[in-house]
Amino acid sequence: KSEKAVDSLDDMKHYIDGVVARFRRSDSAAPYTQDIVSQIEKYISNNLDKSLYVSEVAESLYLSAGYISRVFKHEKGVSLKEYIVSRKMQAAQVLLKTTKLPVSVIAFRVGYDNFSHFSQVYKRVIGVSPTEERKETGAAEEQRQDTLRNVPGKG
Repeated sequence: KSEKAVDSLDDMKHYIDGVVARFRRSDSAAPYTQDIVSQIEKYISNNLDKSLYVSEVAESLYLSAGYISRVFKHEKGVSLKEYIVSRKMQAAQVLLKTTKLPVSVIAFRVGYDNFSHFSQVYKRVIGVSPTEERKETGAAEEQRQDTLRNVPGKG
């Protein structure tokens, strides 16, 4: 009876040593975590028009919110929540610069139902309000058009 106990303890020790060795090899963990980060980024890119929560992203990957948050922060150096907001504001900035859509429509297109909240977040992340961004873009475009009109042989 005691021999079986020793054998099974030795087997358990051998198994645990193997598991620990696998986790210690960072080269085997890195591709897995990088794959998770890639899946997170893809999910966010495909769902920028929705109100995104870390819990929803985690659910889509069948992982816990805490786990994907830690993995993302470790791999990217920024929290997942900050990344989501940043991606939404970058998308909004592109729309502000390249379309004439009303700011309220742009807010909705990046998953914000509350225009005022969107404007506050945009200013905090980008540094100017959405309206100021639109004015700066318009002024730059007007200046470019004026320059083209003044080029000999153009316009």
